[in-house]
Amino acid sequence: MACDEALAQPHARAMDFTGRAMKGMVLAAPAARRAPADLARWAQAGLEFARSLPPKKGK
Repeated sequence: MACDEALAQPHARAMDFTGRAMKGMVLAAPAARRAPADLARWAQAGLEFARSLPPKKGK
């Protein structure tokens, strides 16, 4: 699930821990993940996104 698609889901919004929206980060409110199947869908989307990122370069 792409970021824009995730943000279009009910009870989803841009993550803003610092008071500023964090680009590419999505917060799914508890209502979005109440059912086990919903939580699994969000977790799977997060895993797919993380796996799509290039490996970090070592120092």
